Amino acid sequence: DFAAVMDTSLRKCFVYFNNEIDDGLHNFMRWFLSPKLISLNKIILHSSALVNSSNEAFLFLGPSGAGKTTITSLARGHRVLSDDMNLLDSNHKATIFAGGVGGLYKPEVSIAEGFSLTTAYWLIQAKEHSIREVSKKKQLRYLLASFANLSWSSAGTQDLESILSFAERVLQSLEVKELYFKKDSKFWNIL
Repeated sequence: DFAAVMDTSLRKCFVYFNNEIDDGLHNFMRWFLSPKLISLNKIILHSSALVNSSNEAFLFLGPSGAGKTTITSLARGHRVLSDDMNLLDSNHKATIFAGGVGGLYKPEVSIAEGFSLTTAYWLIQAKEHSIREVSKKKQLRYLLASFANLSWSSAGTQDLESILSFAERVLQSLEVKELYFKKDSKFWNIL
């Protein structure tokens, strides 16, 4: 849906996509921004995020089809930051912002308003609702899998070390748990 070439010697990027605001433009923006954000201790996450009336944030991770958008449709009084992409800032502690690049974006949640996080949930569809703690290694794997549009194959050793170091810093203030859920709103009762 897009093609791009980065010319570092000219400090320019050449990109081709449809003349519409669609997935091509959004995917390019995530591809272009994600590596630059790491140096600022930020990353775009493939996720859904919601905030309750007490400004308590909930972050849901998982592969496409896991239920991130479904979670937002079951929001039950929560404000939706985004059902697809959110910005995680780890400068002091894990803080989530509405992504603003692709997916559902609700204007009632300011893109500049951050919400503290202590837990993220990796979605797994199941017949019963439950939450399970997982090892640090699995938490790291889930977090890295949620980093949006990073070019792992073309990343150099220094870039990879930077990404891994960033993820480890995030996990010092954010725990990732598995959320087994049926596609109904009763999962809110266990969060």
